[in-house]
Amino acid sequence: MDEPLQTGDAPNWAKIGEEIRCPLCDYNLRGLIDPRCPECGFRFDWPELIDPTRRLHPYVFEHHPERNVWSMWRTICGGLQPWRFWSSLHPAQPSNARRLVVYIIVVAGFVLVANLSGIIVSAARDLTAQNSSERAWFAGYSRNPRSAEWMSELQQEYGSLDAYLDEAFPKPASWAFVKQLFISGSEILEVAKFNFIYVSWPLLTCAALLIFQWSMKRAKVNPRHVLRCVAYSFDMAVWVGVLGIAATVLVAASGRMSMMSIFAMGALIALECLSLLFMIHRLWVAYRRYLRFDRPFATIVASQVIVGLTALNVLLVAYIW
Repeated sequence: MDEPLQTGDAPNWAKIGEEIRCPLCDYNLRGLIDPRCPECGFRFDWPELIDPTRRLHPYVFEHHPERNVWSMWRTICGGLQPWRFWSSLHPAQPSNARRLVVYIIVVAGFVLVANLSGIIVSAARDLTAQNSSERAWFAGYSRNPRSAEWMSELQQEYGSLDAYLDEAFPKPASWAFVKQLFISGSEILEVAKFNFIYVSWPLLTCAALLIFQWSMKRAKVNPRHVLRCVAYSFDMAVWVGVLGIAATVLVAASGRMSMMSIFAMGALIALECLSLLFMIHRLWVAYRRYLRFDRPFATIVASQVIVGLTALNVLLVAYIW
């Protein structure tokens, strides 16, 4: 029988042919006994690095491209228990930056569509009712004998009354209606500004953490680990998107823009702000349990101050313009 790959706590390097590198900074660990990288200071367990059976996570999105929907759903649900999730995932498990970016884009796209759908449905119903009323008024006025001169001018310019009405007060399900909806729908623009900041928060956080990396004694940490922490900490936004869909149903059922639909949109924005706090908590857990930073709280707070100030400036510029 072959000797085990490990003798006590230290690897039996004579039995290990492959290169074993630090999962954070890629430093070659061959010959070391202490489970600590001398380059970046990361502490680990030797079995995490030398046991091939522990390199594949049971459900995380990066590791299961053959079951995209299932792995995404399991990852989102697993993140609801951040301490358990970040204890089951360790840096030695391969990270796929491309799939992490796809994960963030899918989550952000779903949330953006879900949260904007309510205000768009409400504004579309209001515009439909307004245009229908205007079309009925002009149709009645066109039958008045005193409108003959006006009708003559209108036919010379537009060709017919219907052509004029289709341009000035278009019917739903037309391109002209969509253009009018977004040009005249100021409330859509206001909600969209806030939601674009909301879904951009993880990328801004990732950039801020990479800026602060050098001051946290982790200057050589591979950026893909930071991206992994951010991606799996901010996917809670999916649940906000689910509530956004519920708000859409409420708005659609309320008919015109009522106090109920206004309350639903306001509550959704407030929920987005509260969800950011929980996302930041999950990111702190990731830096403490996954990256094992010495000062995870200071790191996360510093990054979020930068992100918050950046977001505030972007919003101020957006509202001015």
